[in-house]
Amino acid sequence: MSITSVIANLCKQDAVYWGNPQNDGYSDFTYDAAVEIKCRWEDKVQFFRDRQGNEQSSRSIVYPLQELDEEGWLYLGLLTDLTAAQIANPKLIEKASTIKKFEKSPALGSTTDFSYKAWLTPLLT
Repeated sequence: MSITSVIANLCKQDAVYWGNPQNDGYSDFTYDAAVEIKCRWEDKVQFFRDRQGNEQSSRSIVYPLQELDEEGWLYLGLLTDLTAAQIANPKLIEKASTIKKFEKSPALGSTTDFSYKAWLTPLLT
């Protein structure tokens, strides 16, 4: 059994993902339509360095089965849990978070299988 098969078997949680962040020219982003993905979601604080080398802390670590975009958004749950307004704008969801760092790593001995990891920003209080 490959490592990607093992990871896929562990990804039993559902999340909603808003990807392809595009700067709207007004210090904000627009996103593609929300989609449901499978993942493993761990609520834990972990320090990491962003692309600029600044140290940040996560509120959650997510292991998806696909590539995700930094500055995209994730929400642990289903699309049916959300209102139409929330589906259109993830910033309206209290427990949705921004993806601040994303890594893609090749599986050992493979050039075609990958594992993925995303660090999410802390919730604002």
